[in-house]
Amino acid sequence: METPTHTAPLVALDRLVRLLLRWICRKLVKQGSLHRPRIVAYYRIMREAAESEFTEDNKPTLDAFLSECHSEANVRISDPA
Repeated sequence: METPTHTAPLVALDRLVRLLLRWICRKLVKQGSLHRPRIVAYYRIMREAAESEFTEDNKPTLDAFLSECHSEANVRISDPA
């Protein structure tokens, strides 16, 4: 049995779900006079979902986990190797 990679959950998402998520993200992350509040709202939605899913974690633990995920995502964008 293969060991799952960090991207396994994303790969496992249904193709339609990924398509819709990308479409929604592109709608929220548009440059303009309201881009900051839209991006904050996007992060807030992600945070609320994480808080409702990981109910056993306290705030510092969840903050650290989400920060690690954010850092990992940025590395993958800038350095695909």
